[in-house]
Amino acid sequence: MSGHDPDQDAWIVTRYADIVEVLRDTEHFSAINSIGIEPFSTLPREVREILERGRPRFPGIIEMDPPDHTRYRRLVNEGFTPRRVAALEPLMRAISHELLDDLSGQTRADFVPAFGDPLPIRVIGEILGVPPQDTDHVQHLSDAFRTLEAGTIGRLTLERQIETAERFVAFQQYVEAMVDERRRSPGADLVSVLVATPLAGERQLTTEEIVSTVIHLLFAGQETTTRLIASMLNLLMSEPSLWERLVAEPELAAVAVEESLRLAPPVTYHMRQATAAITLGGMDMKPGDALHLVFAAANRDPEVFPDPDRLDLERPNANRHLGLGRGIHFCVGAPIGRLEARVALEVLTQRMPTLRLSPDEPPEHETHVMLSGLATLPVEWERIEPRAAVS
Repeated sequence: MSGHDPDQDAWIVTRYADIVEVLRDTEHFSAINSIGIEPFSTLPREVREILERGRPRFPGIIEMDPPDHTRYRRLVNEGFTPRRVAALEPLMRAISHELLDDLSGQTRADFVPAFGDPLPIRVIGEILGVPPQDTDHVQHLSDAFRTLEAGTIGRLTLERQIETAERFVAFQQYVEAMVDERRRSPGADLVSVLVATPLAGERQLTTEEIVSTVIHLLFAGQETTTRLIASMLNLLMSEPSLWERLVAEPELAAVAVEESLRLAPPVTYHMRQATAAITLGGMDMKPGDALHLVFAAANRDPEVFPDPDRLDLERPNANRHLGLGRGIHFCVGAPIGRLEARVALEVLTQRMPTLRLSPDEPPEHETHVMLSGLATLPVEWERIEPRAAVS
C-alpha cells in the first residue's frame, strides 16, 4: 500500500495481497466506473452533438457489480467456452503463418502493424462474426473508442475531437447493423448468442446493450492482445539469450506469455470505490474513497515473485500475476489472449529464428492512461523459414 495521493484524491494500492483482497471483496469495493470515463458533458458542444446521434453509453461488464455483473458475465461467457477457444487454435496458426508469408522477401518491419495488430482483430472478429474483409475498418473505428475510454479526447484539438466522435458513432452504427442482420439470420457467432439468449432467462438484451457489449469485446479482444504480443516480443528480444532459448525450447512459450503478462501487463491499473468504512493494509478508508489498483506494481511484488524484475522462463508461479485481473472481473477473454500469444510465439520462433530488435530504431511506447504497450516495434531478421520446413 503506497498510501493516499492528495493530487488524485485516491488511495494508491500497489501491494499484491492488498489488490487481491480488493478484487475479491465485491461487497466493500465497487467496480462501477472502474475505468474512470470522463463525462461527455464536459466536451465541446460540437462534439456532444455528434455523440448524441449515436446510442447512449452502456457500461461494460468490467464496470458492473453483482448481481448485474453475474447476469451479463454468464451470457458473455458463452462465447469463450473451452470448446470454442480450442477450436480457434488452427485459425490462429493459419493467420500467423499468413502474416509471415506477407513479409517474405523482407528483412525489416514494424511488427505492431505487420503482426501485432492484425492477428488479434481477426481472431476476435471471428468470435463475433465480423467478416474478414471488414477487420481493418473495424480496427480503425475501434481506435476512436479507445480514445473515449481513455478519457483523453479532451486533450485533442477540436478538429480531432470531432473526427473521433464521428468514428465512434460510425462504430456503433456498424455494430448495430450486425445486430440487425443476426436478428434476421442468426449464425454461430457470439453476436447471434447475445441476440438470441435471454438475460438470466428473463428478457432479451436491448439493441443498446448488445451494441455496447460487442464494442467492448471488440476493443478488449484486440487492444490488450496486441499490446501483449508486442511487449512480449520486446522483452524476449531485449535479452537475445531468451529468444535463442525459446527457439531451441518452444515448449517454454506458455511460461514466456505469463512472464510477459506479469512484467508488461496490457492494463496497468483499475479503479475501485469503497462502499463502506474498511481497513486495508493498515489504512482506514471511508465510504466513497477511490482506490487505484496498480497491477503493474503488484506484479513485481518481491513477497510473491522473487527477483521480480527478471523474466524467468522457469518461474514456478508465473501465472499468479494480476495481468488479467482476479476474482469475478478476471478477464473474460483470458483463454483467447493466452492462446493467441502462445501460438504467435511458437510460429515466430519456428519461422523467424533470427528475429531481433532493430539496433538503430528503438521501440516507441504508447502514452495511455490505463493501457500499456508499444506504438512501434521495429525488428529485423535474416530469413523467414518457409511453411513446409516447419509444418
